[in-house]
Amino acid sequence: MPPHIANKDPAIYCAKDKKSGGIWFGLNEYGVAVGLTNLYSNTGETKPKGSIGKLCLEALKQPTSEEISGYLKETFNPGKYRKANILAADENSAILTMCDKDIEVIQLSPGFTC
Repeated sequence: MPPHIANKDPAIYCAKDKKSGGIWFGLNEYGVAVGLTNLYSNTGETKPKGSIGKLCLEALKQPTSEEISGYLKETFNPGKYRKANILAADENSAILTMCDKDIEVIQLSPGFTC
């Protein structure tokens, strides 16, 4: 599905997953970009039914990457949502929120590379 406006207040631009209604990448009217990668496990654990992409879509209603990370820390529940790495970046900061059994937040410094 091509990108479209998924929310009007604030405006959120993204392509929605047709199956789950979530997103993999999006941008809001405040200039914050969010991208996610699911984490997979071969341990045989049951996958939660909640869409982490829907959680990211809701997170994009926040005006800064720091507020998005805070929202994810408060809202993510490993029993409800699939595990994922979520990167939020704006003109002032880039933050990686690792949503696994525990939440880990990494503030990326300018020029950060893997």
